[in-house]
Amino acid sequence: MFKYFLVAFIGSFVASLNGMTGQALTNRPIVLGPVVGLILGNLQLGVEIGAALELAYMGVMVIGVSTAVNMTVASILGTTYAITTGQGAELAITLAVPCSLLYDLINQGVSLLNAWLARFEIKAAEEGNFKKFEMWHYAYWFWRNVFVNTIIYFIALSIGGTAVQGLVDAAPAKLLAGLKAGTKLIPALGFAMLFNLCYTKEVVAFFMIGYVFAAYMGLDNIAVAILGAAFALIAFFFVKDENEQEFVDDEGIEEKTYLLDKKTLTQIYWRSYQLEADFTSERYQGTGFAYSMIPAIKKLYKTDEERKEALARHVEFFNTTPTVVTLVTGIACAMEEERAVNGSVTGAAISNIKVALMGPLAGIGDAIFWGSYRIICASIACQLGVTGNLLAPVVFLVLFNIPNVLIHYYGLMSTYKLGSSAIKKLYDSGLMDKITLCFSIVGMTMVGAMSYSLVSVNTVLSFTIGETVFKLQEVLDSILPGALTLITVLVLSKVMKKQNNVILIMAILMVIGIVGAFIGIF
Repeated sequence: MFKYFLVAFIGSFVASLNGMTGQALTNRPIVLGPVVGLILGNLQLGVEIGAALELAYMGVMVIGVSTAVNMTVASILGTTYAITTGQGAELAITLAVPCSLLYDLINQGVSLLNAWLARFEIKAAEEGNFKKFEMWHYAYWFWRNVFVNTIIYFIALSIGGTAVQGLVDAAPAKLLAGLKAGTKLIPALGFAMLFNLCYTKEVVAFFMIGYVFAAYMGLDNIAVAILGAAFALIAFFFVKDENEQEFVDDEGIEEKTYLLDKKTLTQIYWRSYQLEADFTSERYQGTGFAYSMIPAIKKLYKTDEERKEALARHVEFFNTTPTVVTLVTGIACAMEEERAVNGSVTGAAISNIKVALMGPLAGIGDAIFWGSYRIICASIACQLGVTGNLLAPVVFLVLFNIPNVLIHYYGLMSTYKLGSSAIKKLYDSGLMDKITLCFSIVGMTMVGAMSYSLVSVNTVLSFTIGETVFKLQEVLDSILPGALTLITVLVLSKVMKKQNNVILIMAILMVIGIVGAFIGIF
């Protein structure tokens, strides 16, 4: 039992480092298998099982909150069961799905509690309480990723693999469906907030344009971003501004003095790795992004009110591939600097450029690092692992994280310097308002597209006319694909304008999901 506790705690801790290291992939089977094997006194078998699990589920990618099999659960529980029973990797692979289902059932049950705790961190940011915000940043990470998971894993290990399968089989199907439905409703709340954040009457139509591109044409975020950028260019060249001037050449202009020194940027760099440490269903990576911006906010702004406004701005919904996040962070720092010095950049402009960039960068980052490079690194490591070579997890982590480290560092440094220079020119030329409009267009287009691709609200309701059975979801999708998703986001955006109690709204959404499942809606 003591070894089971060590497996549960150390396994949870190592896996949780994934969110503290910019998705260094410490939560993959090729890493966790050896960790479990080492604790149980059979490191080589742990390496072999981890490699086998990695190969079996190499196609599983965790994007946002969507995943078919929870690799952390499959690795920790499956490897332990396989080693302790002597049945090898086959048992670990077989139990991966039921273990994942059991974990999801329990985790969804405590999701509302997690959301309630996350609100303390968000509220601290909105109040401008930096110390309290940072305290909750780490407390929430430990609670959600280490403490809760340790308890779940320890219980599952104690009752055994056969009992896990039995519990999953015995769980009421409607309860499972209700919890899943409620969990799927909560991300809609984040996009409703984004909608309100980007909303102006001039650009609101682009929300529907982005939604239609994703829903009707099946375009991914990169394609939608390209089209959004095309619309922005049209607006840039056709919208006239009397105060607009030509860019002034660099010649004769005093070289810009950067306010964020190397020490401050280095602090931001290290903090940027913790983007997903306190990932929440309401703000996704928003709290982690705000945490990384704290050194810049403190350096640039002198009054408590200015700092409070800036921190609250960055704690809003955010989601991108952690590897490329500093490409956004550097630009955000540059814009905050210009806002602090000249007041020429609005808070809305900073928020809009983050929204505009996060989707396309996520599409590129996921495709390159998750869809391609991860598989290359895993293939090399698994070739070593299946033979019991102890270097397998080391090779995997080193290969994958070389570009992770380089992009984090040079991405931040280069985009900050480039952004600061460009923003100063935009300010001097009077083009900032036009640029803000263009990014608002791209941002609102991306919010529309991501609302469809990252939020999923479906119903199982059906009705019969004569001898023909009509499924409501199919009828709605024939009119507008993802109609319920769209309605949910828009309704919640209205609700959020009148009701600021996010926990109450989340609780209602969970109740709607559970009740809806029992009465046959979900």
